[in-house]
Amino acid sequence: MTGLKEISVVVVTYNSAEVIEACLRPLSDIAQVIVVDNASGDDTIARVQRLRPDVHIIANHHNPGFGSAANQGFAQIQTSYALLINPDAVLLPAAVEKLVASAEASDYSGIVAPLLYSPKRGLELEVKGPGERTPSRMDTVPDGCFCTWFATGAAWLVNMAAWRVVGGFDENLFLYGEDLDVCRRMTAGGYSIMFVPGACGEHLVSQATQSTRAMRWRKEWNIVWSHLYLMAKHESKVAASAEAWRLVRKHGPKTIFYALVVQPKRFWRDLAVSHAAFSFLRGGVPKRNS
Repeated sequence: MTGLKEISVVVVTYNSAEVIEACLRPLSDIAQVIVVDNASGDDTIARVQRLRPDVHIIANHHNPGFGSAANQGFAQIQTSYALLINPDAVLLPAAVEKLVASAEASDYSGIVAPLLYSPKRGLELEVKGPGERTPSRMDTVPDGCFCTWFATGAAWLVNMAAWRVVGGFDENLFLYGEDLDVCRRMTAGGYSIMFVPGACGEHLVSQATQSTRAMRWRKEWNIVWSHLYLMAKHESKVAASAEAWRLVRKHGPKTIFYALVVQPKRFWRDLAVSHAAFSFLRGGVPKRNS
């Protein structure tokens, strides 16, 4: 039976000082912890060092995106399993042990995930079928473990043998959609994605970094661009281009309207969506140094 001493942890941080200690403190029994910091402007690294001086810190001098940073961490893993966890998520040791036990009980485990609860939103359980583009939210707690086609990347126990077969995160994705892409490749490769209801954790959604207008812009932009990129990758470029033009036609006029009626939040939202769709059509990619 694999114990906590025989798994590793990967955490990607970006201005995560307010939450990182709550994330790492319960994982003190896990020997190898790797924190990949994407050029935080706060004292995230200092707090990590105070709490766990033994942590392996990879300090990027620019922000390469979540997937690229996570790949840096996974490249250091020597154990059979790795726990990928967001800095704003909290898992207690008992929950991690249940994830490991479930992974070891399956011959084809790829990703094993806990049930996460948000203080504001309650149960965060999103599942999808094999032909669905986006996950659907469930409000009912399952009676037992079950397999699906998607698990949010906020907390994964990853079978490293499967990870190396299917490949890591697609580094063309700066932010959003990386977890969906890996899940699609895992299932295509014959590996299971399993939820373990007996393993529960907390997720302080969107509290890993402070929200600013620039952050909101980047969120809206990358959600749209990543969606289109994944459509082109897993379906067809024709379908992705058609969807991009639909978004431009829908959100372009709305951008002008909200500018005229002086509603800045809606203006910036629709401008971000339109800009992302148009950038995709022109072959633009997310910036790597923001």
